[in-house]
Amino acid sequence: VHGLQDWNVKPDNALPIYNALPGPKALWAGQWAHDYPDINHFNADWSRHDWNGSLLVWFDHFLKGVANGWDEKPSVHLEIHDSGPNPVAVVQEDAWPPGNLDWRPLWLDARDMALREASPAAPSEAAFSSRSVLRFQWSVPEDMDVIGPMALRLWIKAQDSGDLVLFAGIRKFRAGAEVTFEGSFGFSGDMPSKGWQRAAHREIDDRLSIPAQPVHTHDRAEPLAPGEIARIDIALRQHA
Repeated sequence: VHGLQDWNVKPDNALPIYNALPGPKALWAGQWAHDYPDINHFNADWSRHDWNGSLLVWFDHFLKGVANGWDEKPSVHLEIHDSGPNPVAVVQEDAWPPGNLDWRPLWLDARDMALREASPAAPSEAAFSSRSVLRFQWSVPEDMDVIGPMALRLWIKAQDSGDLVLFAGIRKFRAGAEVTFEGSFGFSGDMPSKGWQRAAHREIDDRLSIPAQPVHTHDRAEPLAPGEIARIDIALRQHA
C-alpha cells in the first residue's frame, strides 16, 4: 500500500521493492500521503474504505485457505485522477507500471518553448537564472491517462558555478486554468508530478535505472568544469 504523494517514504523508494518481491503480492497505489487508504486526516470523504474489504479477502485467502478468487484477480489497484482528491476510476492491472502503457517521448524546443512529439530539426538553447524558470508547453492531442514514471533529460552549462540543483514539475491546464491535485499532507493545490536533481550527483546507476525512471548512484560528487556541457537526468515522481 503506497500513497503516490507520500514524501516520507517516497514512491520511487517503495515501488521498486514491490516489483522485486517474489511470490504472491498485491499493490494499492493512489493519491494519498503518508497514510492508509481508509484514513485521511484532512478530509474523510477522500478515504478509500474498500481497502478494508480487500485486506480481509487477502488474509482469508492466504491465512485461512479460503477459495475466494483472490489469486485470479489482477495484483495492482490503481487510482486514476482527473483533478482534485477524488479518483475518476480505480483500475486493476497486473503490474506496476502497467504493461500496456504507450511510452511517449517528447523533445524540448527552446525556439518557441514547446514540447514536441518529433525531434526538432535544429538545436536550440535557453538561459535562466537561479531566480527564474523556463516553461515548455505541450497541447495534448487526444484524451489520455498519464500513468507511471517520467523523466526529464537536460544538457546544461553553469556559469560561475560548479554545481546547481534543478527542480522540474509537470503542470496541467484546461481552458486556460490550472488543474491541481491533492498533494502531500493535505496540500490541495499540487501539480501532477515533480522532481529535482543536484548536478554534481548526476552519475546514473545503470543496474537500477529504466529509461522512464533514472536512478542515481550518489557515490561521489562531480562538480561541473568551467564551460562543461553535462547531461542531467531528473526522475519525476510516479503518478496516475
